[in-house]
Amino acid sequence: MSKTFLHPEYRSRMRDLIQGFIEHCEFSDSLVGQIERFFYFQGRKYGFPTFTISGQRQPGSGARFVNLVGVNDGDGKTAAETLLQLIERLAIQPHIAAGHILRVLPVSDPLGLELGESGVPAEVLQILETQVDAFRNEPAEGLIEVHVTGDDTMRIHAQGPATMLGASSAATEALQMLQDEDFQQSVAARLWQTEESGPWILNLAIPRSWPSSLAVHWTSQFLVVFLRAHATALRRTRSVVAQ
Repeated sequence: MSKTFLHPEYRSRMRDLIQGFIEHCEFSDSLVGQIERFFYFQGRKYGFPTFTISGQRQPGSGARFVNLVGVNDGDGKTAAETLLQLIERLAIQPHIAAGHILRVLPVSDPLGLELGESGVPAEVLQILETQVDAFRNEPAEGLIEVHVTGDDTMRIHAQGPATMLGASSAATEALQMLQDEDFQQSVAARLWQTEESGPWILNLAIPRSWPSSLAVHWTSQFLVVFLRAHATALRRTRSVVAQ
């Protein structure tokens, strides 16, 4: 099969989505962007843009890696825009994610973003899923996944140790305070505690019916509060252990 590099017209949606964040990488000491995990479709080369952003270091503590995945549904951009807004916030205020190194895959399906849901064979979708699973399984303390759903309620599923669940609860409460009369009872959380040493998982399911600007703002704000609360909880835990 003849392989050619992807021309700009085949990645216009991706370029429009991430261009500003590539520019952030040029002046931010804490943010790095790259294209990795390449694949080919109809003779053209595609890749998964990824970003790594480092929170402010905490004295006497090693960095904790967290993997974040934005799962796009066809050409939907809500999950990606949520994670990119989080990146923008952290690039300006790295203390929010103190003690964390975040690895962000904002788009899980580059072909779907460009072509929509139609025209992508099942075997190609399987290749994409394999690539995303490889990213999900990179060694990390936790995994955060953002996607859209047909439900009318935002579903927050958290599974992990007490420090992570406490941060999830704090972020959920902050999100519920943002609700207005049109979105009462539209946020629900389920929390499961696991062993302290095990990896944790945070899954955020955003209603497709929500206005995009509201969905992106609410979800990125949830993540900001979660990361801040998690960093604080870890710092307190270390202080207790040190005493």
